[in-house]
Amino acid sequence: FIYRITEPTDERGFRHTAKRLRGRSLYLALLNRAVANWLVQRLDLPPTNVLYAGGGVIELLLPPVGLVQAQLSDALRDLSDGMWDTFHGDLGFAHATTPMQPRDFANVQRTRTRLEQELAIAKRRKWHERLEREDFFSHEKIYHTCPVCEITPVKRICDLCDRHKQIGQRLPYTVALAHALERPPQGDISIALPGALEGYLTLVSAEEQRALLRWAEQNQQPLLLQGVNEMPQDVET
Repeated sequence: FIYRITEPTDERGFRHTAKRLRGRSLYLALLNRAVANWLVQRLDLPPTNVLYAGGGVIELLLPPVGLVQAQLSDALRDLSDGMWDTFHGDLGFAHATTPMQPRDFANVQRTRTRLEQELAIAKRRKWHERLEREDFFSHEKIYHTCPVCEITPVKRICDLCDRHKQIGQRLPYTVALAHALERPPQGDISIALPGALEGYLTLVSAEEQRALLRWAEQNQQPLLLQGVNEMPQDVET
């Protein structure tokens, strides 16, 4: 996904490509963390149930309760639909679960081995649930695609590729990333999360972070603010 862009034809195009690569890399990392946060919220679990979220991998520790398992299935279905509608099958996910007994915590390697085996099978069956849908084989004629990603059916540069360039351009001047359910007035670059994830990820500069905190407090907006570069010590997050 990161490197699926067309090759530049001139020096200006090369500069834009470098920014898009940087923006795509950050976008993928943010999406990874946003999915992890969204999942534990959907399951009504604390953030401590996220064991790991990075590098395209999410590991959750979930209670063996039937209600949680049902909620997880619903959440993954909504996530799958959102990813399909946004990325047209170019970016998706595979998931696997495995039970754990109390004794397994003494040596998690056996559990991890089982989980990796299940995940390998799931990766080979990615998007299999869409084969059962009546509209899977429906199609429409496409005459143009985005000249950068060659995926989105538009004649110009698509909004997502343009946003990746803006992210890469703004990133060196960003001190924090804000995750909010509504788009804040602060920050030039706000990324709408796909589908059921809901909310926006906003790149925040040093000049904007205090105003963003005031906006969240005044509007009673839940806000997750994460520093990505050096942040002043007197800013409460």
